[in-house]
This record gives sequence, C-alpha cells and structure tokens, in this order.
Amino acid sequence: MRGHAAAQRQGLACVFLWLLGPLLLLSSLTAQAKPDARSVPQAADSVATARVAQLLSAAQMAIQQNSLSLCYQLLEEAYRLRADLETLYRLGHLAYIERRSVEAADLLRRYQSEHDGPLPESHSDVAKILAEPLPPSGEVLILGEKGSLVLVDERVVGVLPLSAPLLLSVGKHQVVLELAARRKQQDLDIHTGASWLLRSSVESDEIAMSQAPLLVWLPHYRGLDGEAIRQIEQAVELSAHEAGYIVKRQEGALSAAPQLQNCLNSLQCQEELGRRSQAEYVLLLHSEHSGLGQQSDWRLHLSLIDVGVGDRAVSSNQLCANCTLSKAAGKVSAAVALMLEQSFQRPRGTLKISSVPSRAEVFIGDRKLGITPLLRPAWAGRLPLEVRAPGLPPYQGEVLVEPERTVSLHIQLGDGTIEEDPSAQKPSKKPLYKKWWPWALGGVVLGGAALGLILGLTPRTHQSINWVP
Repeated sequence: MRGHAAAQRQGLACVFLWLLGPLLLLSSLTAQAKPDARSVPQAADSVATARVAQLLSAAQMAIQQNSLSLCYQLLEEAYRLRADLETLYRLGHLAYIERRSVEAADLLRRYQSEHDGPLPESHSDVAKILAEPLPPSGEVLILGEKGSLVLVDERVVGVLPLSAPLLLSVGKHQVVLELAARRKQQDLDIHTGASWLLRSSVESDEIAMSQAPLLVWLPHYRGLDGEAIRQIEQAVELSAHEAGYIVKRQEGALSAAPQLQNCLNSLQCQEELGRRSQAEYVLLLHSEHSGLGQQSDWRLHLSLIDVGVGDRAVSSNQLCANCTLSKAAGKVSAAVALMLEQSFQRPRGTLKISSVPSRAEVFIGDRKLGITPLLRPAWAGRLPLEVRAPGLPPYQGEVLVEPERTVSLHIQLGDGTIEEDPSAQKPSKKPLYKKWWPWALGGVVLGGAALGLILGLTPRTHQSINWVP
C-alpha cells in the first residue's frame, strides 16, 4: 500500500512538472523576443489552445490514477481558458464517474445538442448515460450577459448563452455568474419538476428570479432525417429560451398524461395536455420537405395554442423553396419568436358565466370552454356564445369581451333570458346628500340671490348720499 501511494504521488509530481515546463520555456522565449503587436492575439490563442490540450491530457491521467478532485481542477482551468465542447464532455463524464447523475445529464445533454453531426465513437457513452432514468430534478433557465461563466455550487457548468436550461437535483443550490471582475449569485431551492427563470443584466448587480413559464412542444415531421430534426428542435428551443420559456417535449408532457396519446390531433386534447403540464402555450409544428441533396422545398406550418384561453393564439405558414436545412431552421426560429410576441400582445378579457340549471356546457363557436359556473380568459371582441343543458333549449347569442375587463352573465335556460351575474358587485348609488352637484348648485343659487338683494338695495347714484367720515 505504501509503495502504491508513493508511486501515485510520484506520478502526480511528474504531471505538475510536465505542465510547468512548457510555461517556463514560453516565458523565456517571450523575454528574448518582442513579437509584433498584430500577432499578439494569434499567439495568445495558440498558447491557450496548447495549454488546454495539456490540461485535458493531465486530467485524463488524473482519472486513471483515481485522483478525481485533481481532475476537476484541471478541467475547470481548461474550461475557463476555452469553453469548448470537449471540455464540457469531460466535465460531464467526470460527474457521471462521481455518481452526480443529474449534473452529468445536464452537461452531456448540452454537449450533445451543441455538437454538429454524429458524436465521435469515443463519446458513444453519451447516449447511454442520457437514456438512464433521471433522479428527481428541476430546470433553471438563465438569461444574461453573453460570455458569463456559470457555476453551480462552485463548480463550472457552462457559459452563457446555454443551449438548454440547467438540470439541478432536488435541494438547495447556489448559482453564480462570473464576467470579468463581476460576480453575481442567487440561491435556489429546487423541488421535483420545478422550473425557474434567472435574469441578469449589465445595469444590476442582482439576479432576478421568477417561475419560468413552460411551452409544450408537439412536432410532426415528414421526410426529415435525424440531423434535420435535431436542427429544427434546436431552433425552436433557442427562440423559446430567448423569450424566457422552458420547452417541455412531447414525451415528457405525455408521461404525466399517457391517456392523451391518441387524441393529440384535437384542439381540446392539446389544450388538456398543456393544462396538465402547467404550461402557458402548446406549440405545434407540421414540417415536410421534398427533393434530394442539400436544397429542397420545405413546408412549415406552426400553431401556438394559449392554454388559458383554450384556443389558437396565432398561426404561421412558411414555404421555403429550394431551401437548405440551416435556412429552414432559421425560418422556424424566427416564426416561433414572432408568434410568441404576437400572442403576448393579443388583447384578452375574462368571461364569467353562471346558469340555471348549473353545470351547463359553454361554447364559443364550436369550441367548448367548460361548464357553468365558468371563469376563464377569452379573446377580446364579439364572440358567439352558446350555453347548453340536457332537456332544455340552448341559449344562443353574442358576448362582447373587452380587453382586461370581466364580463359577467347569468343565463336562465329554458326561457332564454340573460342578465348580469347577480354575484357580481354593482357600484352602489350614493345618497343625494353625499353627491357634490346638489350642494354646488344650491351654493350658486343662494349666492346669486344674495348678490341680487345687495344690488337691489344699493342706490344707482351716489350724489345724494351723505358720507360719514
């Protein structure tokens, strides 16, 4: 045992000497010759590249010697020098070895999403690791200054902008953003399925924290291969993240409501899936392309469903003729960003309906809103309203929903009468003595009468008046 420990210490000492030697040589060469100012950035970049390669090689040796703490220190230094994908993979692989499975999944899924093309064979373990069941966790979307280094519990995990929200295990965590000399931090308490949004800006030294809204993503592909699907999904997630939304994929949403698997073509089912996922929106995409080679014709149809309203907020049809994959992905990204903005700006009000008898079905056109008593958002404008109850004639009419206002209706089925909801508060009428205008009018009348009396008693000329000194 002592011989093995001594050999391990000797190996680590060799690693440090091997790392230190090139730096000493580089400093001596730099002292002997002053480089041209124009070559300084290229020289610094090549030095960083060489240093990162040395650090990665040393980290691999540290893993082989089971010195995992040293391995992380070497990888952190390498990632701070250059935040490349290879170092991100090594950090994820180290987290998996140390059985930090949530952190490993977080790092490796971002490595996989950012890697162009198929993964190298030496990294074939990524798919296997990501396929393993994930322990309870939550997601954190971070929006902030580009280039900020992200640390979780003082461990490096990425650089902004992140290609996907952070996966964090259940429990307390500290998120730190570092950029130049600035350091910001935010404490989090993660619960299962939690989603948080952290926003950082140049103007503030604080990180703003709020619940992150969710967007359920329901795609339908026709004629697309795996690489095309990956780029389209990456484009959708990029636009959603920039707008502050965390994307929940179809398989993740259906895991909580598997009975909806066979009805996803209906609006009511799509709305229900969004509601059970506690999402604000459901995004639908039907995409297909025809042709061979790098360029082909693409048809892209997108619909955004507002879960609260229970209806399509906005749709977009994109035709990209003789289009490359990257151009098609760009069109999808731009369409998603515009649709989210348009939906947010679309005016809404609130519809409140009660009926006799209760539990009557409420429809706006062909779309069922629910049963009475009903309270839910609705698009502003004149809407066709129908209320149905078994065995009674339905009520049919129109309702005017004003932006940011609540319209309250009470419907008596059978005789077709409609009135304001009696439970709605009506403004009380002020008694006459509490109103201002009778007092003002009375004051004017009394004042006018007094003035007239004074003028009537005053002589029209002052010549006959004896002034008393």
